[in-house]
Amino acid sequence: MLIDTRTTESMIASLTTYLNIKEDELFQYIDNAASKARIDCKTFDLDIFKDEIIQIISDFYPKEQIDEIYVYHLTRRLNDSIEDKSCDSLKSLLLQESPLSKFLRQYNIDFFEKEGHPVIVFNNNEISLENSYEVQSSKSLYELIFNDNSDSLEDEFDADVCYLRGRLGYDTGREDYCFNGFAFRHFLMKNSYVKDLDKGPEFLVKLSNYLSIDGILEKYRENSKYYCFTYKMTIDEIIFDERADLENQNKANYFLVQILIRIIFYMKDGKCISDDNNPIVRIADDANVPESKLVNVEEITPEMIE
Repeated sequence: MLIDTRTTESMIASLTTYLNIKEDELFQYIDNAASKARIDCKTFDLDIFKDEIIQIISDFYPKEQIDEIYVYHLTRRLNDSIEDKSCDSLKSLLLQESPLSKFLRQYNIDFFEKEGHPVIVFNNNEISLENSYEVQSSKSLYELIFNDNSDSLEDEFDADVCYLRGRLGYDTGREDYCFNGFAFRHFLMKNSYVKDLDKGPEFLVKLSNYLSIDGILEKYRENSKYYCFTYKMTIDEIIFDERADLENQNKANYFLVQILIRIIFYMKDGKCISDDNNPIVRIADDANVPESKLVNVEEITPEMIE
């Protein structure tokens, strides 16, 4: 079964079907679980809420299992590549002939495989990404990418190196070639990442900054459009970024809890001012997403993210 996560209304309708109850009953159960998790006016225990929701699901014993999920992938595609709606891993895009590798060659940037991962070649010189990763190891990669508030140019440079080492697979066990997306479409345009990606692909931002290449981002943006691709994936294909350890049934339970948390906030005031708790979904690093899994293509306009 698939829980439709495109809108709040579609999520509620899917949940009532999944649990075989009426909408007002669903809200009663959600409110009861939230009441038990509310310690005081300022404290909400998510662990208690999670346990209550999982118990409710267990009590209803749904006849169908959640075996599919929508994944909302944000992508800025070059104008001559939109016909191909599959999603290859970054490793494939850099090492094989692709619109991205072709674009980068205009700026004398190429890649070759060395010790199992892509290596940057700039102006016919191999570029070393040695170092700085260990220095910054106390920070998570997420913090380095999204929360680097340092005023030091050296810190910014280090963050670029750390990011590129991860994306290019320099550190065994920390490779990050993979396709990713978000679990929920509603309110997605309020996610801070949406505005970040409007400037250009994250990898290209970091690469151009590291190599100090002027104009490359502007050129890419001028010759590309911004899209949200919706793919229908099986639950066993996907990995929740914050809970990569989960097995399939636990993935489904985690997913349901995240849905119901969002519904609680919707019940509270009927609107959302942020989407930064939208679960990030990815797939295996060596996997590609075929076009056959695509269910919708939506162009993202500047008006949608203002």
